[in-house]
Amino acid sequence: MKKTLLIGVLFLISAFYIKAQLTLTPDGFKSTEDSTKEFLVYTFENQSQEKLYKSTLKFLNTVYNTPLFVLSTVDNETITISAKSEVGEGKMGNNTYVNVFKYNYSFSIMFKENRIRIDLPFFSFERSSNGRSLVLSDGAGPYRASIFNKKGKVTMESAKEKMENDMNAIINGIIKSINSSDDW
Repeated sequence: MKKTLLIGVLFLISAFYIKAQLTLTPDGFKSTEDSTKEFLVYTFENQSQEKLYKSTLKFLNTVYNTPLFVLSTVDNETITISAKSEVGEGKMGNNTYVNVFKYNYSFSIMFKENRIRIDLPFFSFERSSNGRSLVLSDGAGPYRASIFNKKGKVTMESAKEKMENDMNAIINGIIKSINSSDDW
């Protein structure tokens, strides 16, 4: 009981310190700061391009089971992530869903002295095992689920939150990795 309470308190505390950079809209991912930009830029004082690249690459290698198949790199210049995740529809129980939809996402991170640029993620959905497909916005049907309806209102809140949390966790992890000390 105490352990569960401690984990819950730590989650709530971390939620206040972790900033959401991206939000999912009917048009795809958008920056919470400026929805007209197609990328995010972060500045890190006194950080070389090489250090920014290495810190980011170290973090990303801990995130993915097989980073060799997920990451494409140009040394000290660019890292491109192409990976998969999944979202559920029709929650039945603890982490159990009627339908599970896989989605592919891809985005690039570019490095310069004291700065990184993260392009907004591009994603596509795969058909579920029962033949249903998931679309971002167009309305649901008998063989299709939609995260947003035709008017732009959220219809699958859990899918929207999961996709936002996935992307924001990666971005926050990169920032934390760059800002942390590498001494051990």
